[in-house]
Parts: sequence; structure tokens; C-alpha cells
Amino acid sequence: MVPARVPTPTRQMSTDQSFRATRLRLRGVARALRRGFGTYVAISLLMSFWPLVFIEQLSKPLLRRWGWWRSVGAELRDQHGAALEVDDACITIDGHRRIERADVLQGWVEPLGKKRRVVVLKLSRGRELFAEMATDADAARLLQALGVAPAQQAVRFPLASNIVAGGAGPGAHIMSVYVALSVLFGLWAGTLLQLQAGHLAGTTVGAVLASSMTLLALWLFHKHMRRGFVTVGSDGFHVHRRGRRSEYVSYADVDEIRTETSPKKQWAVVVVTRAGSQRLPLGNVVDDEKALAKALKSRLSRSLKRFRRRARARIDVSMLDRNGRTIDAWRSGLAKLRSGGYRQARIQDDALIELLEDDGALRERRIAAALSLLDADDPQKRGRVSRARDVAAHPKLRIALDQVLDGSLEEETVEALAAEQALAAEQEDYRRSST
Repeated sequence: MVPARVPTPTRQMSTDQSFRATRLRLRGVARALRRGFGTYVAISLLMSFWPLVFIEQLSKPLLRRWGWWRSVGAELRDQHGAALEVDDACITIDGHRRIERADVLQGWVEPLGKKRRVVVLKLSRGRELFAEMATDADAARLLQALGVAPAQQAVRFPLASNIVAGGAGPGAHIMSVYVALSVLFGLWAGTLLQLQAGHLAGTTVGAVLASSMTLLALWLFHKHMRRGFVTVGSDGFHVHRRGRRSEYVSYADVDEIRTETSPKKQWAVVVVTRAGSQRLPLGNVVDDEKALAKALKSRLSRSLKRFRRRARARIDVSMLDRNGRTIDAWRSGLAKLRSGGYRQARIQDDALIELLEDDGALRERRIAAALSLLDADDPQKRGRVSRARDVAAHPKLRIALDQVLDGSLEEETVEALAAEQALAAEQEDYRRSST
């Protein structure tokens, strides 16, 4: 199952805000690629002179300092401070450089050392902005101003590639690329020599072999180097690993969240649930794995605390249940219930908003609350529904809320949500009865 894309957050318009970054760096794609290509060439030349045992020790510092995507610490080294002005339209750096607010896709806070905190912003076109802030409060305030704080938007953290998750280090990356290029160069060079000599049979065999090995190398590279990601929302997190089945975990099932390291110092976040454990390996050669793991753990822990702290709406929510009705009949019944058409007391908008944002409530009832709120045709209430969609990690819930916003809610979507929640309830009852 392909997870729903993290949408651009519905940001709340606010007055201008000023910030001061002690160090700031805007990283583009083109320069990083040029620098990274040179680094790979330099490491390949070093491999011709140094024993294989030194590849691991040499490659990681070089890649961290000059590679495709340098570590956050390397990017901020020798950088100066900057003044940031955030308004409804853009981010202004030192009064002249502008970044459109729509270009800010997501963001989080990473620790750098024991006391430093860096706001990492993912921008459009592969760009990234690193801003070291003086305090945790300033970092949180900047995320809030940009509309990408934990309560405003779900965020994706990159997982380690398959080869790194399997315990391989930078040396495996360098060696695999180096050996593959060397073999392919030899095969294609031999094929061209056969062609030049006029040997048709040798040229044909060489071309077939070189083409097959090229396709095999591309497939292996795609299989082992590609990365997955984990989407952290307000209701749970969704793990998508390349080539494997994706999985959603609700905070209701989470018992503990911790970080751990492997013997090769590969950092990971471990989430202990009632059904077992989820190990989320982080980092990919040049990433600051420790900082990324701490950032993910912090985001998960805060979302879990907020999930547990949120109180249920003090209403008889069973009145909102669909009970097999069609979407139109359900919507009509919700409109009457909201206006006090039934004998029951009228459900207030505040209670509906609380139910909509209650990540522990039944998802069908959260959809009912969204339908009731949108029936009022109020831009502010529509914004609350949009925000609930933005912070949800459950893919089917995101799709359902998106359809509610578009006015195209389908019965199959609601039935799939209800069936999934019923199955989860049966499994929980079985676990309780077996213990």
C-alpha cells in the first residue's frame, strides 16, 4: 500500500515574527551534486593506493565533510548568524533574501552537541535550510510560525537504506559503486575493442553481457540504496520501507519509545508496542544519525504525550455513528443532529472540534465530526478539518478527510476505515482475554 503524500500544511495566518539564528545555511542541490561527484572521485583514487581496511575510516569523514549531503555540523561550520523575518507570504533572511512560505514543506529540530539546537527545514526543489537557534523555545517558535510544528503538520523522517539497515557502512557504498563501475567499464571497453577489430560474434556477446550487467547493477543499486521513511502524525506513525509492506502504528498501542545503537554505531529508534517492537534505523552514510534519531524520538514522544493527554469529548458520540446509512443519509442525519432536530440535545461546535482532533476516537466518528463542521460552511471550521488531515499519519484517515474537504466522500472509504478499526478492536479483545 502506498502511503498518502504529506500535503502542504494549512497554515494559520499570523502577524510578522522576528527571529535570530546564531548560524544559518541554505543548501541547494546543484552545488551539493558537484561537490559530491568530486568527493567520490577523490575516494576512488584513494582506494587505488590505500589498503581496503582503511576505506571505512577514510570514507565517512570525507563524505561527512564534502559529500553529496554533508552533515548538519559540516554545513554550519564557518557560517554566520542571520536575522529571519517570517510573515504570511515569505521568510526574509537579513532583509533581502526571500523564501516563499509555500516552498517550506516540513521541518523538525535536531540537537547539535549537548546544548545547540538546529531547525532543519525541507524546501521545494530539494533545498534545505539549517538555522541554529539560541534556545529550544526559539526553535519551537520558528516551527510554529512556519506552520510545521508537531500540532500543525505530519512530518517524514528518512530511514536508512536497505544496505545500511543491514549493518553495512560507508565502505560498502563506496566499494559497491567502485567495483560496479570498474566491471562495467571493462565490459563496455572490451565490446568496443571487439567492434573495432570487426569481430561480430565477440561484439554481440560483449554487448549482450555488458547490457545485462548494467541492468543488473542498476537493479541492485536501486534495491539496496533506496531509503524508506516514517511519517509521524498526531494519531500515530506510518512506516514505509522500500520493497516491503507499509505499516501504521497507533499511539494507543505504544508502550515505550527509546533510542539504541548497533555494534557498528548505527543509530535507531525503537518503538515498543503491544504486538512487539518496531526498529527504525536512521542515517545514510553522511547523515548525523545520532541527531536524527534524537529528533525522531522527541517528535514521537511529544506526539504520544499529547495523544494520551487529550480528553474525550463529553457527548454521546454514538449518535454520530453511520449505522449502515448511505453517505447522503448520514450527512442529512448529522445536519439535523447539529441543529437540534432530534430529541437529544444539540451538539455544540466546540464538542465536534474536540472530537475531530481527538486522535484516540473512532475514525468513523472523526469523519462524522468533520462532515458536521463543514456543513456550517465556515472557513475557520474548514481550516480545523484541514489541519486534522495534515497532522494525521493514518493513510486511510488522511484520504477520508481529504475527500470530506473535496465533498467527494465515498462509502468504500468509510467502510474500509470502520472495518479496519473493528478488526483492531477484535484483536485487542483477543489479546486481553488471552492474558
